[in-house]
Amino acid sequence: MELQLLILLFIIGGVAGALYATTQVSTPLFIVSAVLLFLPALGVEQSGVLLPVIATAVVSFIPILLLEWVRDMKERKVDSVVLIALSPGAAMGGVIGAQLVSFMSPIYFKVALSILVLLLVYRGWLSARQRLQNTNDAYLGNLNSHALRMPIGLFIGVVSMMAGGAGKIMAETVLTKSSVDHEHRHSTAVGVALFVSIAAMVGFSFPAMPLSLPNTDGFIGGIQLLSCLVLAVSQMLFYLLCHEKGNRLDRLVLTIGFVLFMLIAASRVWLMAF
Repeated sequence: MELQLLILLFIIGGVAGALYATTQVSTPLFIVSAVLLFLPALGVEQSGVLLPVIATAVVSFIPILLLEWVRDMKERKVDSVVLIALSPGAAMGGVIGAQLVSFMSPIYFKVALSILVLLLVYRGWLSARQRLQNTNDAYLGNLNSHALRMPIGLFIGVVSMMAGGAGKIMAETVLTKSSVDHEHRHSTAVGVALFVSIAAMVGFSFPAMPLSLPNTDGFIGGIQLLSCLVLAVSQMLFYLLCHEKGNRLDRLVLTIGFVLFMLIAASRVWLMAF
């Protein structure tokens, strides 16, 4: 693997880790979008790269998710009832989504990515509205309902994987419309994302269709091991350096910048030919 690509991945992973530490936005979505935007500058063909890019980005996020989930469980910040209710469907959706990524048409990736970007914008608007009006409409009520938990979990896992996310954005959006307390939403969404990502790792390790790349050395299924290691190390390093740093204004500016970047990246992805 070229040194230039590894340096690019280290930089992107560092930015993603710092962003997650300050704004709690999902890093795989940022990594996938940034890598796809910068690959042409390195002269890398974009044909057949969706599976390895998404698989590597999602798996590299697991260490941070695991660290956060263990810490939040110790601090009793996780709504265990909702997590247990959503996790089976979400994990199943993660496996199914990982399998779909290996043979889906790029148009489905573009649509799923656009859905997640729109959810980011919606969450920003909803958060501002709730701060101003101090309201929380629990349209979904109790997510422990048998009629809701499996289809919602499946939807979270499948769409997140198809878009290159880990499930945290969709899970957190769902939880904003549930009876889950505000202080438990982030931690519960982290738990859901952890189960989705681990299940997806299994699906990515045994994809439904083999890679269509000329050189598959260093791959386990669709996961590029060296790239995954570089991303995981850089994300964790900058996450630990930036954790609980910055004030509310810093987080607001970074969140707005991230949303703007994702809007630009999503519009640019629609013009790409994979």
